[in-house]
Amino acid sequence: MTGIKEILLVLQEVDPADELKATLTSIGVDKIETMTNDQDIHAHLDNNVPDAIIIEVEQLDGSLLQQIRSINQGFSVPVILFTGSNEDEIIEQAIKNGVATYIVGTLEAQRIKSILQVAVTRFAEVQKLKLDLVKTRTQLEERKVIDKAKGLLMQHKQYSEDEAYQALRKMAMDKNKRIAEIAEGIIATFDLLS
Repeated sequence: MTGIKEILLVLQEVDPADELKATLTSIGVDKIETMTNDQDIHAHLDNNVPDAIIIEVEQLDGSLLQQIRSINQGFSVPVILFTGSNEDEIIEQAIKNGVATYIVGTLEAQRIKSILQVAVTRFAEVQKLKLDLVKTRTQLEERKVIDKAKGLLMQHKQYSEDEAYQALRKMAMDKNKRIAEIAEGIIATFDLLS
């Protein structure tokens, strides 16, 4: 299985003869670490971030939800949850806290490869969408700053819109900076003068 070489298993009870570990090894997972759900998962990740985290618990509680939220905020790793909790509210909370895949029922060895592949692929797509959204928001904010700086140059220097943009562009090239940085400087200067 491409891309998934390390997995952290978080279980209610660690069983050294676990069939799941054998299945994961058989599908190409090189490193499998296990811990119980009452241990600090976030602290464990400070030392090593796996390709995926599989959590298998009978009931999802507030403490585990908090750990999942902490993982989601601090690390870029998909969390796959197997649980007996099929209540809508719990499922919604789990998803909001960062669970990539929520499966009701026990972890079945024959299904693990496809579940992992879907979870990791879907997680990567969501991460890409988040990065694209941040990039788009940044570009929109920069566009607003550039437009404001152009407006100031047009108002105070009687430049046309194109002349104002060309002036910003030339200053950016001369100072080896982005146009948005130059625009911010112009806005700050006019703010000081007014």
